[in-house]
Amino acid sequence: MQKNQLFSGIIQPAGCLVILLLFCLTGFSAPATAADASIEAELGSILNLHGILYKGDRVYLFMTGPGLPANGVSLTDISQRADQGDFTMVDVDSGQEWAFKWNTARIMNEIDPGTYIVYATNEPVDKAHLGGESS
Repeated sequence: MQKNQLFSGIIQPAGCLVILLLFCLTGFSAPATAADASIEAELGSILNLHGILYKGDRVYLFMTGPGLPANGVSLTDISQRADQGDFTMVDVDSGQEWAFKWNTARIMNEIDPGTYIVYATNEPVDKAHLGGESS
């Protein structure tokens, strides 16, 4: 079974971060299911993002939100745009699992309070190129 997951977070002025996870898989013809998860943490915390990927050997992470380019940016450097091919890349292990420790302190002074969505895809595509027959 292939999963789709997406992160959505709300960052409040006090520094509270809430994240919802949903994978976005592209380039496959098998059915996919969606799984949501919610994380609440202080901005500046280290968040453990992880999942299972049944197709591919790498996960590409990017996020969207207030004040960010519409098609997304890297999780670790918001100047790196997904629509220019820059992603946070995570290798998938032999058990088809991936994990990433996201240190949100690296971007806490660069983003505004609001709702953020973090995408995990199995191909290097930005938000504008998600969807279609294979996702």
